[in-house]
Order: sequence, then C-alpha cells, then structure tokens
Amino acid sequence: MHNMNVWYVYGKKNIRNVIKCLKIQFAFCFSSIFLFFFFLI
Repeated sequence: MHNMNVWYVYGKKNIRNVIKCLKIQFAFCFSSIFLFFFFLI
C-alpha cells in the first residue's frame, strides 16, 4: 500500500508538470500565431 501511495503522489506531481508544460506550449503557440498575423497585416 505504501508503494501505491508513492505512485499516487508522483502521479499528481507529474500531472501538474504536464499541465504546466501544456500551458507553456499553448502560450508559445498563441504568441507565435499572434506574431504571424501581426507580420501578415
């Protein structure tokens, strides 16, 4: 059961890191699209 608890905590941290990474990627994509349209106009 202790091993399962460790995996549960690790999973929660991992999901948080994945969400943070997705947010950074989304911000990067959004800014690059914005710059693309900015240069297009």
